[in-house]
Amino acid sequence: MRTPLPRILSTLCAACLPLLANPISAAERPKPGPDDVAVLIATDHTRPGDYSEASNGAEGRERDYIDPAADYLADALRAHGLTVKIARVEEQLPVARIANKTDFDSAYAAYDELLRSAVRAGSTIVALHFDADRLPPEASLADAEYIGGAQIIVDDRSLSPGTKTLTKQLLVQDKILQTLARQGARLRPDYTDKLRMQKNQTLYIAGNSSGGAFLLELAPQQQAREQFGNPQQVARALSPALDQLAEAIARFRSAQP
Repeated sequence: MRTPLPRILSTLCAACLPLLANPISAAERPKPGPDDVAVLIATDHTRPGDYSEASNGAEGRERDYIDPAADYLADALRAHGLTVKIARVEEQLPVARIANKTDFDSAYAAYDELLRSAVRAGSTIVALHFDADRLPPEASLADAEYIGGAQIIVDDRSLSPGTKTLTKQLLVQDKILQTLARQGARLRPDYTDKLRMQKNQTLYIAGNSSGGAFLLELAPQQQAREQFGNPQQVARALSPALDQLAEAIARFRSAQP
């Protein structure tokens, strides 16, 4: 989970020489601005190998697992007609690599401003994460001081009506955690049917969005790897829950005034 440091088609004319036009690559497509983004997927952590201050998450490589899941969720959301942006902290720098503390501070300051822009736009903000499996890592489940798992987290310092409505829908109506459990993800003990309240920089900023915001721990990272394989295989294994999440967000947004 992100530590609380200060740290978010073009449409071709069908009649314009369709046989001669080259396909437009994803890199060439105009990117939606903050006001056009229905859903912002926050990835929060720094990548393995980039400069970090305990910001690279579970096992020091949480982004390896977050990124394929974020890409899958983005495609699932787009299939429901929603505009989506994935926020990656390193992409807030011109060089897209965090090499030192100056880069780190600048990247997270811009990242937090991206989150604020999404709040002003009323975007739905989804922070995807993978939890630590257990602490200390070598402990058995019976002896561990902390047992990680799938859970939904909000920051009670920052809870808009949209955040309250959306997280209740996901937890009680859609039962997204139970879907993750059916796919094989261990749920966080004591949070299998309730929200976890925790101070978190992303949620502190994002929780006030009228579009709702929450952090979803998809699974304990080590357990997911041992059960499903590499990060891409983990994302595929959890895809039913990600599909359900996309449908739930689309339904929530369509019901908003």
